[in-house]
Amino acid sequence: MDSRRWEAIQAAFDELVELNETERSRRLEALGAADPGLRDALDKLLHADADAAERLARIEGALLAPAAAAVADSVVHEHVRAALAGRYVILCQLGRGGMATVYLADDVKHHRRVAVKVLHGHLAAVAGPGRFLREIEIAGRLTHPHILPMHDSGEGGGLLYYVMPFVEGESLRARLARERQLPVQDVVHILHEVADALAYAHQHGVIHRDIKPDNVMLTGRHALVMDFGVAKAVSAGATGGGTVTTAAVSIGTPAYMAPEQATADP
Repeated sequence: MDSRRWEAIQAAFDELVELNETERSRRLEALGAADPGLRDALDKLLHADADAAERLARIEGALLAPAAAAVADSVVHEHVRAALAGRYVILCQLGRGGMATVYLADDVKHHRRVAVKVLHGHLAAVAGPGRFLREIEIAGRLTHPHILPMHDSGEGGGLLYYVMPFVEGESLRARLARERQLPVQDVVHILHEVADALAYAHQHGVIHRDIKPDNVMLTGRHALVMDFGVAKAVSAGATGGGTVTTAAVSIGTPAYMAPEQATADP
């Protein structure tokens, strides 16, 4: 291709990229009618330009998404810190689950480390502060060696939260991910303690509704069941009812639901 031909193609391409899609199609038709070879060359250049722009957008998205997420998380964390100021000093985020984000914090009044769980905003809106705090209060009355107790709960800055002891250890989910298959004696031991905790709660009229490895904490050689009351509060809020046993809503983790729970059958 001689230089004059290339200059003609480049000039036509520079013109086309400045046009909107409709005007570009019309101009291409006109150029192609006079010079089919020019039309073919311009089509290839335009397709290559579009592909390059798409790749660049993907690269930019991959580079900017973590930064955007970090900024969003920082804003949320500052909101949580401000909402709990005076009662709890947020130290760091420990994790994030399907219903809440958990933070390590210092209890200002009692001078102790605690885990503060802040309900996700959309679930807080569904549950409502009155219902949520009532259900947490009921669950907080449970006293059992294999139930992680609740120290406190409340509302602040539009956030709903509850507070538990901070215990050293890991969730059953984390241990399963690390070891894949547990020794039989360990499985029996964990199941015995979890079943004992659930039986105690049932005797006191409290059903967990979201029992799964993520909600079983392993500390030392013992299992602690946590997050009683949370799924109940959201479930009641979703149905608009004042009690947990209401139909037409399914709250929990599908892989661990009983069939009647998955179908929202009270």
